[in-house]
Amino acid sequence: MSTADDRGHVPHQRKTVLENSNGGNGNSGGVASTEFKKALGKFASGVTVVTIKVGGITRGMTVSAFFSLSMDPPLVAVAVHKQSKLHSHLQEATDFGISILASHQANLSDHFAGRRREVADIQFAEVGCVPVIEDALVHLCCAVAARYDGGDHTIYIGLVRDLKHREDCEALVYFSGNYRTFDSTAMNNRRRPTDCDTRTETARVRKSGQAQ
Repeated sequence: MSTADDRGHVPHQRKTVLENSNGGNGNSGGVASTEFKKALGKFASGVTVVTIKVGGITRGMTVSAFFSLSMDPPLVAVAVHKQSKLHSHLQEATDFGISILASHQANLSDHFAGRRREVADIQFAEVGCVPVIEDALVHLCCAVAARYDGGDHTIYIGLVRDLKHREDCEALVYFSGNYRTFDSTAMNNRRRPTDCDTRTETARVRKSGQAQ
């Protein structure tokens, strides 16, 4: 039986759905894990490397679960698997760096993802006293603002204290299990509609409806 708080509200039963789910397909959500991973792989995303300094040594891990959370204050979020080596270090960290990789840095993504793709000489820089990947598209210096449980991951909220970004290269993109790059020609030819374009198109539709 649920109990109400002092304001008469019934507390949110956050665990109910997870506890009662039994799909029998490799996870507790009712869908097959392989199909779930394949489906979400259709969501094209950038590639980031999360970095921290531990005992004077820079540690990093490739993370695709990254998103912007708030503009004011400037917050971002990353999700890190609980069984990863970086997770235990992040649990104790007060700050971390995020590097959004450029299109020429697929080898670094593989390296920090543990795919054993050797990189001869990894260059790091510092932004706001946290290590970041040299020559990445974007550098973010983040203070750990909060940690939340997210199933087999922990979600880290970062308050962005400093940043740098480049305008002379494109982002590395990950889609359906493979690295991709932007087609600059297609991007230039397909201009994003403006508010004016939207109003004009709406007027045409209304005019067409009146004519009928």
